[in-house]
Amino acid sequence: MGSLTQALHVASAGAWIGGLLPLGRLIAAAQRYPSEVAGAEIVLWRFSRFGIAVVALIAVTGAMNTWRMLGGFPDPSDMYGRVLLLKISLFAAMIGLAVYNRYTLGRRMKSFPANGLRTLSRNVALEQIIGLGVLLDVSLLGLMDPFA
Repeated sequence: MGSLTQALHVASAGAWIGGLLPLGRLIAAAQRYPSEVAGAEIVLWRFSRFGIAVVALIAVTGAMNTWRMLGGFPDPSDMYGRVLLLKISLFAAMIGLAVYNRYTLGRRMKSFPANGLRTLSRNVALEQIIGLGVLLDVSLLGLMDPFA
């Protein structure tokens, strides 16, 4: 079961973080060509629905993997626990941006597509940067002994 949850966790994270690059390119195209805005809105809503499922899977499998490996919550008094908590915090920041994009910018896109696209473009770029931080954090965790 541990290998399955780990594989689902990695695949889900890869799908979310990997999907941000083409999403950013789509938004940039819609900013340059206003005729593409309607198509971009459709893709944005589809990606958003997909994102909800993937993020839920990341959260559930991440919690299961942590519980299986550590037998409980990460301990902030040791280095491994602090690095894992940083990963969880970065993940939470990505979720916060995604929620803002879906519920606030989604409404703004209806009334002011140009402003919404500009903000969305910035937020997706920020989400990509945070995603890179998560990947760097995971790399560090892979080099650490959780019981040292």
